[in-house]
Amino acid sequence: MFTTREFQKLLEEIRTECEQFAKLATIFVIKPYNSAVGAEVGSIFLETPNEEEAITLLEGMIGKFYNGR
Repeated sequence: MFTTREFQKLLEEIRTECEQFAKLATIFVIKPYNSAVGAEVGSIFLETPNEEEAITLLEGMIGKFYNGR
């Protein structure tokens, strides 16, 4: 499991990578205590201000890997 510092670093890295393509409104990571949401622990959800930003982000991230995934 991540320490608070490691988790903050992960969020910063995700934001930096994604904002090469679009603005982000929210980053949400499923943690063990909120896994009842129905997604796998460790899943990352990104929210953009509008649909155009979301499409741009999706297109920019196609084929990208993060930490070997």
